[in-house]
Amino acid sequence: MKKLLITFMLILTTIALFSCGKENPVSTNTEDDAAINSLLLVSGYTDTTAFVNDGTTVPYASDSYTKTDTFPEFVKFARKITTVTRTVSIVYNETNTEAVATITIDLEGVFYVDNDGDADIGPYTKPINDQGLRKVWLIKINDNWRISGVSPLEIVSPDQAVIIDSVQVLGCINGPITILPADMTTKRLRENLPIFAPGATATAMVWTHHISETDSTWPFLHRWIYQPTYRKHIREPFYKEAGYFTRSWDIVSDSIVVFPAIRHASVDAISGSCLFGDNTTAYSARIWCLPYIVTTSTDVIP
Repeated sequence: MKKLLITFMLILTTIALFSCGKENPVSTNTEDDAAINSLLLVSGYTDTTAFVNDGTTVPYASDSYTKTDTFPEFVKFARKITTVTRTVSIVYNETNTEAVATITIDLEGVFYVDNDGDADIGPYTKPINDQGLRKVWLIKINDNWRISGVSPLEIVSPDQAVIIDSVQVLGCINGPITILPADMTTKRLRENLPIFAPGATATAMVWTHHISETDSTWPFLHRWIYQPTYRKHIREPFYKEAGYFTRSWDIVSDSIVVFPAIRHASVDAISGSCLFGDNTTAYSARIWCLPYIVTTSTDVIP
């Protein structure tokens, strides 16, 4: 009788354990999803503010045409992004201590071009329906998620006709750094991003082509200059060299007063037919946007 009682108690205990398991299922990733999404929205490494959005419908040209063999000054254009749709997909490892977030961005807007050389602003308009992709790698430290690495943000037009073959970054203390198409989905650790000392001169060299032998590509450099109460968008043409394009800028011009700092630069390659053609030609571009770090020798990489 005593053995039967013990057996019966074991059965009841087993039933109770399984019942508790049903009432308290294994936790989902809801809290982790929320934490990661909040981090992705505020982190300088994953800022998806439209770095290539000129924010105007009035075509304009850069005031920095100091080299004659560069993009012609009479061609004025502007990119106006009107709608940004952002989607985040997160995959975790078995212990929920590592994650990979894939950020997809759909951009809609209008591209304005004035290339007839007259005094009147009479732009051709071309619709923009591009898609951007960036991967972000995260680790969980003391119950807090932290970004360990990112891929460049790549934005591409539907025809995918403009190709960026490579970008080389010079002037960084850990450079030169070369960025290739394969890097668009490859983890680049924070310490492997371009790191500049205050006052350094950054140089980007760009190799690009169009899939059509009858078309050309023209790259532009986009940056932001931050001020205490506003920030200014800078768009400058790359200078044409033998087989590639190049452009330099002073890191001090980023108006950084607190170190370390995270900034972004974008290489924006646009098809020649889009810039020099009329309304019968489609908008076509490919953009690579990569964060870089400005830090003193005593700072810790953020």
